[in-house]
Amino acid sequence: MHHPKRTVRKYQFDPLAHSALFPLVARHVRAHICQQRAALFKKTEWRRAARKHLFDQLSCMQDEFIRPETLQELVHRVGHVNTLIATKTELKSALESLKSLVQWADNVKFDKSSPGIFTCQCDTTLEEQLEEMRLLNLKRQERKVKFLEKLHAKAKQAIDSNQNLLSKVIDNAEKLARDEKQEEEIWFIPSDRKLAACNINTRPKRPLVPTFTAPTATPQARQ
Repeated sequence: MHHPKRTVRKYQFDPLAHSALFPLVARHVRAHICQQRAALFKKTEWRRAARKHLFDQLSCMQDEFIRPETLQELVHRVGHVNTLIATKTELKSALESLKSLVQWADNVKFDKSSPGIFTCQCDTTLEEQLEEMRLLNLKRQERKVKFLEKLHAKAKQAIDSNQNLLSKVIDNAEKLARDEKQEEEIWFIPSDRKLAACNINTRPKRPLVPTFTAPTATPQARQ
């Protein structure tokens, strides 16, 4: 039996029957949601721009990348990249220090009439300033020497530890080789040595040691 298609569907919840203000409330909710989404979209716009800029940079680097042909060229590239990273890190640290100093100077309150931190009058001569700079450079050089000595000590300690570990590994390998050679001399027969020389059989065949099991007593013997 053919049933005609129902065009008017009756739902379980009829909002208009429940409240006549449903269209107004729905319109208000939609406007609120659109406003929140627009605010969130505007708030995260810089993240999308940063991701797009990073993606463009990576795509450009991938297109312009030339694979190194030799190991020396690869080492040269790595050293150049490390130098750039170190320079960028030092520059970033200097800029952050300058920014913090400027912020601190903005927060400091002082009177221009009283002798404060900032003044336009120069109280020192050029020779005194040069001497002060020389002393500061000497202190920097001393700190640099101490830092390099500390770094050298740590590197030497790490190298000594690696050398000790390597020597232990080499000693264990040599001991294992001696034990295997001694075992081969004891258990190998001439034919096995020929096979081992041809890399066909490298495991020695030990003779089977017979095991003795004590006979169990039968019930008749127990009686």
